Amino acid sequence: MSIMEDDNDAFPNYTEKYPQQALICSCPQIMPPVLNLDTKLILIMHRYETIRRTATAPLATRCLTNHELYIHGYSDNCIDLTNLIRDPTRRTLLLYPGETARPLTHKLMSEDSRPVNLIVPDGSWRQAHRMAKRIPGLDQAELVTLPEGGPDTQWNLRREPKVGGLATFEAIARAYGILESANVQEKLEQFFHKTIEMNEKGEQGSFYTMRKQTIEAAAAAKKKNLH
Repeated sequence: MSIMEDDNDAFPNYTEKYPQQALICSCPQIMPPVLNLDTKLILIMHRYETIRRTATAPLATRCLTNHELYIHGYSDNCIDLTNLIRDPTRRTLLLYPGETARPLTHKLMSEDSRPVNLIVPDGSWRQAHRMAKRIPGLDQAELVTLPEGGPDTQWNLRREPKVGGLATFEAIARAYGILESANVQEKLEQFFHKTIEMNEKGEQGSFYTMRKQTIEAAAAAKKKNLH
């Protein structure tokens, strides 16, 4: 696991070296951290989520270099994760509060030392439920849920329908705090909080470019799935 600090003085050519990061915002104080970690994020976005300006999950793909992005909901773009989940060298967890889900804790992780694929469905509760049921392979993943408790969501641009609900980015950050380290969680949350602060100050350029980034990432993922 390696962490590259978000230090513009140390990395004056940051956006040249990581041009994908510049898609989010040209403002240097909310540049995302670049985290190269053992845990692999498998983000599955519902196609309707990709057009939401308030979608937060794509920000995680800009912070976590070890990731894959899939778009669900296109008839010509069926997702099959069976081979990924059958990989004997990695443990695959599905972050979804199903009936058999176990709390994601350090004790749970101590049961299996293999590096983790963390699958995160992104959409409404109904859409996430359908993804978990319809995408081949997901029925073979271990269901996990975040431990109860913790701070309330800081994402005020979108109402959470369930008590204790979080933005997808917040859920990913907390999961990585358990799967990787508290330091990783802190870096992700600091970036997210800076983004929120910029919005509250009325500097909303980051959200307009985030939408552009979301659409571009979705288009790239759909093209990748079709080939």
